[in-house]
Amino acid sequence: SGSTRKHVLKALRQVEEREFPALLVRIDSPGGTVGDSQEIHKALLRLREKGCHVVASFGNISASGGVYVGVAAEKIVANPGTITGSIGVILRGNNLSKLLERIGIRFETVKSGTYKDILSPDRALTDEERALLQSLIDSSYSQFVNAVSEGRQLDPQTVREFADGRVFTGAQAKEIGL
Repeated sequence: SGSTRKHVLKALRQVEEREFPALLVRIDSPGGTVGDSQEIHKALLRLREKGCHVVASFGNISASGGVYVGVAAEKIVANPGTITGSIGVILRGNNLSKLLERIGIRFETVKSGTYKDILSPDRALTDEERALLQSLIDSSYSQFVNAVSEGRQLDPQTVREFADGRVFTGAQAKEIGL
């Protein structure tokens, strides 16, 4: 959550200010938002640029945003049974329009722009809205793939071959170079 991000970034600033030569980052997380993960990822890269060696240690689970953060490290260590991966981006909404209609609830919407009520639960997405959201997801996904590619020195196409949302054990992740 944003609170976790704040605590982590504060701790990383302290590491930077004290000029520690190395940092072991323990990650035990099912994931998080793209923005929070990117901020922590960038902070770890800044530490590395300043000469701090960064090692990520994956706990029971380090998936999605946990991977995003972890690939900023020089080295990742994990148990063979650690659950990791889940590289991808998702955005979900609920279309409750039929249920709302059945129980007699109808929304009246006044909005400032065409897309202001995108993902509103009282209606389906339009084709244009779906395309706009897919573009957003595709952009975030490409950023994620590039972070993994750069962090693990893998070709982006190689990353895309396994970055389809599936999870791996630590042993499987090691085999594919993650």
